[in-house]
Amino acid sequence: MSFWQKSLKLGGDYFGTTLYRTVWSERIGYVNYKYLIPPAFYNLKARLAGLYPPSVIIAELQAEAWLRDNVKIIPLEEQRLSMNPKKLEEAVQFAKQTGFGESYLWGVEYWYWLKTQKNDDSMWWTAKKIFEGHLPQ
Repeated sequence: MSFWQKSLKLGGDYFGTTLYRTVWSERIGYVNYKYLIPPAFYNLKARLAGLYPPSVIIAELQAEAWLRDNVKIIPLEEQRLSMNPKKLEEAVQFAKQTGFGESYLWGVEYWYWLKTQKNDDSMWWTAKKIFEGHLPQ
């Protein structure tokens, strides 16, 4: 939640940030930023930092579960609290609304694990739909 000043002082050809919307906190459990921080906040944050928002990259857009422990021992029902097909679609829509130029989804290995180890291909097919440009408005 910093304002990126230290990162910007390091220089570089591009500026990238992370964007996770549901995280695990030991103190309070799962925290969903869905209603706490709107997309415009990130756009304003970039402008205040002297960045042109379309040039900003979301280098890690949450597309996998954020868990309190190893993915292999957390029940799928709990994993779906922090990531599921609907949340993936919402994350991509949210990222578009920030006005940033590019977003890289962080979690393809999770979708593959769900598909091959848990017989759940819902994330895999949702991602395919997103990559094909078929996202609900």
